[in-house]
Amino acid sequence: MNLQVECIVNAANCKLDHGGGVAYAISRASGGIIEKESKGLIRKYGELEVGKACYTRAGKLKYKYVIHTVGPRWSDYKTKQESERQRCATDLERAIQSAFNTADQLRMSSIGIPPVSAGTYGVPKEICANSYASAVISKMTTKSTLKEVHFIDKDFEMVQLITDVFREFFTEHSPVCINNFQSLAGERQIFSKLSNEFQTLPSQQERHPQQFYPVHREDHSSGTFIHEFQLSTKLKLCVYTKAFETVNVQALVCGQDIYFENKGAVAEGIRKAAGMLYDIYLAEARKQKETFNIGEVVCLQEGIKYVLHVVAPKWKTKGGNKQTFLTGISKCYANVLMQAVELGINTIAVPLLGAGSKGSPTKAIAENLLKEILSLVHKVGTSCSINEIHVVNKNPDTTKVVVTLFDKHVSSEWKRLTAEEAQA
Repeated sequence: MNLQVECIVNAANCKLDHGGGVAYAISRASGGIIEKESKGLIRKYGELEVGKACYTRAGKLKYKYVIHTVGPRWSDYKTKQESERQRCATDLERAIQSAFNTADQLRMSSIGIPPVSAGTYGVPKEICANSYASAVISKMTTKSTLKEVHFIDKDFEMVQLITDVFREFFTEHSPVCINNFQSLAGERQIFSKLSNEFQTLPSQQERHPQQFYPVHREDHSSGTFIHEFQLSTKLKLCVYTKAFETVNVQALVCGQDIYFENKGAVAEGIRKAAGMLYDIYLAEARKQKETFNIGEVVCLQEGIKYVLHVVAPKWKTKGGNKQTFLTGISKCYANVLMQAVELGINTIAVPLLGAGSKGSPTKAIAENLLKEILSLVHKVGTSCSINEIHVVNKNPDTTKVVVTLFDKHVSSEWKRLTAEEAQA
């Protein structure tokens, strides 16, 4: 643990239970702070998913932070199938990327990484080495505070393999310095120096100006665990669990029934937060007509915020038509997003309309939201005023569904763009 870096990575399990091996050694050397903060994170946010990362303070260790990332376990995949082996490799790459993104969040310039998933988790060393290199390449295409990445292990074979794979990935003209050396403690390190020149490499947007720019990072520095998805150079999605009315944005989206009765948790939360004057505005809006059409948007201004009320279909557990319901949901999202653009709104919070009803198709609702967001980007392009869309709700399980869906899109989009570039 004598690396000359600002932060180190711990190959963690989902429960952040540092009970053995390197994880135990790191936790013990911290003087107990890692164990204490890890338990606090688990109590507050639940178990960490494979491919995700978080951080704790380093305590008595000489580093500023310890980043905990969860790599895949080989036995959890049907490894006789090529698709499953690839899924494992992708999950491992995501785990390393999450560690890098967390380091960026913490403004770190150097990071030390052990061979995540290569030990007791049993992922073949060749897959590990290739995933590590892919993660570094991904980081090189984005703006980053990281300048140095150190891979370290006592296993000479593992270190040599990583070194060989990196040298295959990076040509002599690449602004990456790769050194393989013996440390004082007997560990072997691969030191990959990402020089300042890497910031001038063609960015993903420059190579694919009309395509999305998929990046996923997590932020829990504010006390709320935020999943961020950068879909383009301008548009970012933020997904988290929080009281909807407390979100700090320019506009809130509120679902209404056809009678504009302002029912539901989101509507009631906004009403209580806004006060008496808002009640008067609601009453005036309700008088406009007896019934409103599905997808119709009514804009009210509450203080410095807009509230965009959209008339949404109601999910019926019995006798309802799922496709008709989802078509209505798509219309709602399309109309309310376009209304936001016309108003010049920069930041907007949207709930999963209809997801609070018993038995409602939460995943399908999230899919429709994502589809309409992507459609908006395609239609409006660079003239889109919106730069942040916050998908917020009070149910952590719903947040998990949305994050999984968005993460899948980001991962597949990145793979597609990478494949296109390889063929070019």
